[in-house]
Amino acid sequence: MYALESLPTVTPTRLLDAFASVRLAEACLPVAEVARLVGRDAAGISVAFLVVGSAVGLPALRLAATRFPVGVEVVAVVCEPEAVPRSVRVAGLTVLTIGYLEDLRHALHRSAAA
Repeated sequence: MYALESLPTVTPTRLLDAFASVRLAEACLPVAEVARLVGRDAAGISVAFLVVGSAVGLPALRLAATRFPVGVEVVAVVCEPEAVPRSVRVAGLTVLTIGYLEDLRHALHRSAAA
């Protein structure tokens, strides 16, 4: 049995605090399957964040993004140790690569200010 856990998105700080509690599991579903399960219960959401490690490739992220309803903005946060932060838009998906948690804090604050 797999469990999905929602993280609080009320403020960027609460979201970052919740990310700090995320741990590696012994087994997990592919990101597209997780997105499908979350997407079917996504009524009323406008943005979905997919937080993955560097082993998850762009094709898997693009497939996962298609699992959400039309109108949901999907942002993939790729955690790649020591990577230079970057953001790219690919076919209806924003891919944000971070090397350090502080990179995510800066990106969230920039997007909240925009």
